[in-house]
Amino acid sequence: MKNSTNKQFAAIIKLRHLTNAIQTNWEMLGKTKESVNNLLDDARAMLVEMGTDSGKTAFEDDYRQLQQIISQVQQQFDIFKQFIHSGKTSEQDIDLAWRVFNDAIGSTASVFVNIAKYPEKHFVNADAAANWKDVWNVIQSNIHIVQGVGESAYIKVKMMQNFQKVESEILLNTIAKHIPPSFNLLEANKYRVEYLQAVKEIEEEANKNDNLWDRFLNFLAGNIPFKQTPEERVMMRRWLEGERGEL
Repeated sequence: MKNSTNKQFAAIIKLRHLTNAIQTNWEMLGKTKESVNNLLDDARAMLVEMGTDSGKTAFEDDYRQLQQIISQVQQQFDIFKQFIHSGKTSEQDIDLAWRVFNDAIGSTASVFVNIAKYPEKHFVNADAAANWKDVWNVIQSNIHIVQGVGESAYIKVKMMQNFQKVESEILLNTIAKHIPPSFNLLEANKYRVEYLQAVKEIEEEANKNDNLWDRFLNFLAGNIPFKQTPEERVMMRRWLEGERGEL
């Protein structure tokens, strides 16, 4: 029973990411990229004002590296978009794009962690060092949004290979209909009941078309090599704690 619950919750979490790509048409990605760039500019200005020479040098080196990696992430999103719009690509091309995307996300996360841990000697005083950590906590949170949209794009492309066009459209429209953007990953307790009800309704509606929902869940379980983001781990933990509390 616990295994079944885990799989159900994991599928729901990934569906929430999938709706990002369906409902926003990459708008979220554009806003996130703009937000990150603005935050990086703010961080740069902060270092100019409150950083020591060693801090300024370290950040300029890391900043250049980040710009290169962010450009690579954008390139992979452009490739995913091309796959989706053309509807024609090979499994090898998709999997290669996914590996490159994941590597770039991992590299971005590593640089973010390094910058967030700048020592106090990189700043003129302890308050400046503390403020820096707060700024980078905000910046780091954006990478999980980018990762989620990338996963959504990957699922969408794989669906195009594994389902007929009309089936994909039915699934995507049904998911978007029942899981609105207001269902926040970090407010798991608040939306737990709504998520479970939404999945029940999706299942009932989609399975009117040759057990489409059941086939989709099997597809997710066998084809999507995802790692949980911190938000997903929080959501899963809260839900499972809630399950235990009800037993």
